[in-house]
Amino acid sequence: MSAGVDLAVSSTGYHFKLHQQVLFQLETQARRDLYAKRPDIWALDMLGITLWSGQKNIAMSIVENKNTMVAAGHGVGKSLLTAVLACWWIDTHEIGKATVLSTAPSSSQVRNIIWRSIQEMHALSKKRHKEYERLLEAGKSTRGYPDHRLPGYVLSDATWKTDEGIPIGFGRTPPRGREGDTFQGIHGNVFA
Repeated sequence: MSAGVDLAVSSTGYHFKLHQQVLFQLETQARRDLYAKRPDIWALDMLGITLWSGQKNIAMSIVENKNTMVAAGHGVGKSLLTAVLACWWIDTHEIGKATVLSTAPSSSQVRNIIWRSIQEMHALSKKRHKEYERLLEAGKSTRGYPDHRLPGYVLSDATWKTDEGIPIGFGRTPPRGREGDTFQGIHGNVFA
């Protein structure tokens, strides 16, 4: 009879763990669904970055519209927001189904402004995810830390690749006299 009791206790523990796992998966999916609609919440949860109201308005326009144009001055956070949105775009779409593209008049501008910020965000996501794993292992609350990191790696030549080496983002300068040819042939879920 004691064997039956042990089985019942074991079965109860199993069901409890199974319920916890299902609940965790449902919460994770709900959070990912929210992130796809709210880049501002994604930025806070994933990177610890709070967007100001103007940046939130731009981010929501990206979600709600096919095209968004922004008139802005110097020092208002355009480059930071562009990098955050590029990272959000890749993270909230199926890997390999989305692309991030950027262009500027000079290669120095492409590499040293937007893509440098994207590299920093990518590194920040790794750091914040490592803290999540450390807290999880210690049995502490992981609230405020991402349960994953941004995918792949970002190179100094303004290219973002999956872990398998497939390009999912890049910045380029247009060839002189062929400004319209920079990104020809790229289709699908493109953030440019």
